[in-house]
Formats: sequence, structure tokens, C-alpha cells
Amino acid sequence: MKNPLALPTKILGDSIAAEWNSQDGIIRPHAMHLTGMANSALDKAYFNQRFGTNMVSTLGLEPPAQNAGENLVKFRSYLESLNPFEITAMENAIAMCHSAIVAVAVMDRHVSVEKVQTSSLQHRG
Repeated sequence: MKNPLALPTKILGDSIAAEWNSQDGIIRPHAMHLTGMANSALDKAYFNQRFGTNMVSTLGLEPPAQNAGENLVKFRSYLESLNPFEITAMENAIAMCHSAIVAVAVMDRHVSVEKVQTSSLQHRG
């Protein structure tokens, strides 16, 4: 396995393995919903650990019940610490990833640009 996932339950691991096993030679991430959810959860966990925040998911248009102001202060502080070249890289990473959370992981080299690009191209295909 190229990029193992640390998952909380065996049944989730088995279900994700089944998603991967059902691919017919061409990886189609848009058909692997559990894999996407697991990756998203791991990305959020990394972001929360990195910034000491408590970012949570929400459904619908209502804002999540979290201390958004404190989270934004921490993230803003990170952005303000970047030099002009890093800010430009962050801007491009956010545009490429469609996610500030994933962009931070790329900037920190927690996830590779190649992995994000491949995933993005596969989602479109």
C-alpha cells in the first residue's frame, strides 16, 4: 500500500479496501466516498493539531458551533508569518486544492503536491 490510512475501526478499513478493490485499473476517487471522507478527516486532524484549533464539519448553511473567531486568529497569525513568496505559494495551493486546510498540509510538506494534483485530476476524469 502506497499511502496507508490510520483508521479508527476495522470495518471502515475493510470498506475502504473494498472501494479500492472495486477500481478496474483506473482510479476513480469520485467513486470512493469513504476514502474521500477518511482523507478529509485526516486533513482536518492535521490542521487542528498544527494550529491548535477545533475545525469541525458542518451540514447545510448554518455555521458550526465552534469558536470560529479563535480559529481564524490562529490561522491569520500563520498567514501573517509568511513572506511574500510563501503567501503567493499559499494562494496558488489554495486555488489548486480548493481547500485552505489541504493547502497548509502541502505548504508544511505533510502531503505532496503530486498527490494533490493527481487526486484533483482524477476527480475531474
